[in-house]
Amino acid sequence: MGISDFTIGQMRSKVVFYSNNPVKNDTGGLSDNWSILLTTRGRLRRDSGRKINEQGEIIFSKDYELICRYQNALTIDPKGKIVVDEASYRIKDFRLMDEIRHLYIFILSKNEK
Repeated sequence: MGISDFTIGQMRSKVVFYSNNPVKNDTGGLSDNWSILLTTRGRLRRDSGRKINEQGEIIFSKDYELICRYQNALTIDPKGKIVVDEASYRIKDFRLMDEIRHLYIFILSKNEK
């Protein structure tokens, strides 16, 4: 899908960006302390890419692509998490998709429970 094919109306998923500010726990270690950075709308799609490894096996991508608008409250935290429609993901990569419309593409991987 090219940038000219994308419309804002396709951003139907609820997207919540979280940051982690660990706190000390009773055992002397750290426990996760998630706080909401931003709630917005976006479009999440499973990446259909695949690659061939050195042994010639086809490996299908387990990545997801999230498109959302940049907002001042959004800080990209690689240690943070993103929850889209109740499923949790971590950021693998991101880039500016359309500078005029301030659209960003995030490459995500699903957090396993």
